Formats: sequence, structure tokens, C-alpha cells
Amino acid sequence: MSRSEQLEVVPKSFEHLICLQEIYFTHCLNFKKLDATYASLKDLRMLSFSRCQNLEEMT
Repeated sequence: MSRSEQLEVVPKSFEHLICLQEIYFTHCLNFKKLDATYASLKDLRMLSFSRCQNLEEMT
């Protein structure tokens, strides 16, 4: 996801993307929190944040 200025958290629908292997967040200026939604992504190998300066919490 790139330059998603309205994005504040990972969309709940991501938990259904069980084969997803990589997620890149770039320039998501209002992104604040990564919650347990990503925990169901068993194939996830890469989770990257770049220039998401408002990221406060990963739970």
C-alpha cells in the first residue's frame, strides 16, 4: 500500500488473505496501529513499513 493517506489501521478484511506473503506500507502518513489482524496470515514472510512516521503501536 502506498500513499494511502486515509489508512490508519490494517483493514480487517486482510485476515482473509491467508496466502498473502508480503505487505509493504510506504508513505502511509496516518497509519497508527498494527493489531492482531496480521496474526492469521500464516504465510506472511515480509512486513515492511517505510515513511509511516505516525506508527505508534504493534500488538
